[in-house]
Amino acid sequence: MKRPALGRVLRGILFVAALAFVLKTASDLSRAWDSHAVQVKGVWLTVALGLNLAALYVQGLAYLAILSSWLGQPLDRRPALSVFFGSQLARYTPGKVGLPGARIAGVAALGGSKQQVLVSTIVEVLVWLSVGGVTGILFFAASPFVWITSGSALQFALLGLSILLSALGFKLAALNWAQVRRLVARLVPPLVSRLDGPKDTSPLAPPSSVGWFIAHWVLTILTGGALCLAIGGAMSAAIPAGTTLVLAIVLAFLSFFAPGGVGIREAVLAACAAPLVGAKEATVLGILARIISLVAEVLLWVGSRLLARRAESS
Repeated sequence: MKRPALGRVLRGILFVAALAFVLKTASDLSRAWDSHAVQVKGVWLTVALGLNLAALYVQGLAYLAILSSWLGQPLDRRPALSVFFGSQLARYTPGKVGLPGARIAGVAALGGSKQQVLVSTIVEVLVWLSVGGVTGILFFAASPFVWITSGSALQFALLGLSILLSALGFKLAALNWAQVRRLVARLVPPLVSRLDGPKDTSPLAPPSSVGWFIAHWVLTILTGGALCLAIGGAMSAAIPAGTTLVLAIVLAFLSFFAPGGVGIREAVLAACAAPLVGAKEATVLGILARIISLVAEVLLWVGSRLLARRAESS
């Protein structure tokens, strides 16, 4: 079987598996939803969806910035984003193994080698988590009174975890590839030969990718704020609720065996946001955040696939 055909088969298998888990997630959310619990304001819900679409799109641009920096040339954005958004849906498979699998299967659209695509995914996650932690800390500092008077011990514990993750992630991201290879040579010598591609002077994460990740997390905080207002929360609680969403996403991602962090993110968000908006409202906030995220991911994947196919046929 030719490699392009094999790649299509692998992408098809991963898509079917991811679709099954996405449908299961949607079914679980529909059962958990209580339409009588809280009155939801449609205008703010629409705003939240728009903000989340933008947040996920710039996250894709951040990943492309990392990979194109390593390759020394810009990527064809439409097919590359199609693979990226497909891999985001594939993370709903247990252990999130579908995410790197979908990217490796789509290596022809992303460019470079399979090793580069896999390593760039690891770097993306490190920088994504680090920037998320720093962004959460900065927004915490912007409204400390609300947190101190209404926050929970869990929120402060998660902020502490974010500081540690951010320090580690930015320490690694500041390295260039010569330093990375020396570090790997000391720790795992056989792996050095697989770190092909990037020049020794290339940064692990270019500044443009960090900029896109900052935009991603700020938009995510605004998404959480819009959702807070959608369930009738106070304006003063919007930004703290959005910051809590960031912390919940980070913690849920670290729960590797939960498909897409399902259940973990909702539980953390409900627990942390309860002092801000009320227990019943916080539960609805967690469910709405997942629904918005799921809808945005599906829309972006479908849209990117249509644009990629249009580019192939033109």
